[in-house]
Amino acid sequence: MSLKILFIFLVAFVLIACQTNSPSMTQAPEETSPQYPIAAEKTQPSMPEVVMPEPTPVVAMPAPQPLEPPTYTPPPLPPPLPEPEKPKVSEAIPVKPVEAPVKPKEEPKPIAPAKKYYHLRIISYEYHPYYQEEANKIQKFLKKEHSLEADVREASNKKGDKYWVVDVGKFESENAPEAKEFAKKVKGIQYQRGKQFHDAFFVQY
Repeated sequence: MSLKILFIFLVAFVLIACQTNSPSMTQAPEETSPQYPIAAEKTQPSMPEVVMPEPTPVVAMPAPQPLEPPTYTPPPLPPPLPEPEKPKVSEAIPVKPVEAPVKPKEEPKPIAPAKKYYHLRIISYEYHPYYQEEANKIQKFLKKEHSLEADVREASNKKGDKYWVVDVGKFESENAPEAKEFAKKVKGIQYQRGKQFHDAFFVQY
C-alpha cells in the first residue's frame, strides 16, 4: 500500500516539472486557465498492523487425586457383665394324670308308639270339592243342634283312593259302655229327613 502512494506522488511531480520547463511562444500567449496540480487520488488510510501477542503456553494441571475417606476407629466395647446365677430348680415329682371315670353309654330308649283311639265314622263321601262342602255342613249341623265336635278329614283305602269322612267321638275302646251308648245316640239322629248316620262304625287311628 505505501509503494503505490509513493508512485502516485512521483508521477504528479514529473508532470508539474514538464509544464514549468516548456519554451515561451512568440505570439501572445493565449489566455489559458491556470493549471493546477493533479490532485492525488484519495486513498484509504492504511490500517496499522496489529501485532498479536504470543499465546501463553498452557500449563498442564495435575489431575486431582481422590480423597480418601477418614478412617473411623470405634471406641472399645465395655467388658461383658457377669451372668446372674440361675436358681436351682428342684426335680419335679411326676404327677400321674387322673383318669375320669368312663360313663357307660346309655342306650336310646325305645320310642313308645303313639296311643291310638277309636272314633265313630258317621259318613263317607267321594274325594270332590262338592262333597267336602257337604261334609262341612254336617260338621256345623252336629255342633249347632247336638253340641257334638265333628272332624272333617281326608282318608284313603288300601288301594290308595282318597275320600272325605266325618268322624265324631274319641274312646279308648269300642267295646266300652260309653262308646256303645254314644254310637246308639248318633245313629238315631235325623238329618235331611232321614237317619243318614245309621251305618256309622268305629275306626282306630
